[in-house]
Amino acid sequence: MKRTLSDRVASLAVGAGLLMAATSWATGNVTAVVTDGDLVIHGDAADNAFAVQLGEVSDTIEVAGFDGTTTVNGGERFTAVGVTGDLRIALRGGDDQLNVIDVHVPGSLSISGGSGDDVIGVDDSSPGANAVVDSGAGNDSVSMNTGAPDGTLEVQTGGGNDSLALDGVEVGNRALANTGDGNDDAFVCCSFFHGPTVLKTSGGSDGLTLVGSTFDDRAELNGGGGTDTFADQGDNTFNGPLTITNFEVVE
Repeated sequence: MKRTLSDRVASLAVGAGLLMAATSWATGNVTAVVTDGDLVIHGDAADNAFAVQLGEVSDTIEVAGFDGTTTVNGGERFTAVGVTGDLRIALRGGDDQLNVIDVHVPGSLSISGGSGDDVIGVDDSSPGANAVVDSGAGNDSVSMNTGAPDGTLEVQTGGGNDSLALDGVEVGNRALANTGDGNDDAFVCCSFFHGPTVLKTSGGSDGLTLVGSTFDDRAELNGGGGTDTFADQGDNTFNGPLTITNFEVVE
């Protein structure tokens, strides 16, 4: 049986450990439109909370606010038909929460957070091409459990004290994850990287934890500036060259 939107959001929140418990604070309106086969979604300056998920009707994608707190095109929800290209989401201002659930588009996936403290979760969703997530400035949390099996993956969390979780991600080609400046925590578990991979925490006192993941090409783990900790919790496989730099503590 297909789970409802609220069921899927609750499941993702528990699994990622990053999503907010309540959305009573959420307001504003997001706009969603299908243009030349691309689904384009824009938030506003308010604190938006919404999900993009597989629709109830075959070959549709549904955009809906959590518990009616954020509207979509002025209403409760928007059902996108004829999406044959990319999914592009720009959250813009505000402290936003976004969940992308069970969405598979033929083209690329791009998410930009803008300013504000944003929470972004990508659950059981993957593009046919590349995936780019840039949460922007603010204290952000990003979680992904799919990636880009046939393309590249780029995740940037920008300035601020951020959390990044890549759990069960598969990337067919190049992968880059950079948590930017600030005191950040990055966790990579049970993932497969088939191309060259860079995991970087940049400035600040950061932590990178790696467990149960496979790297088929060269892998670069870089702590950047600050006092950083790298924790290898085991069951990692490196089939190409491995470089570990700029970590003051290695566990």
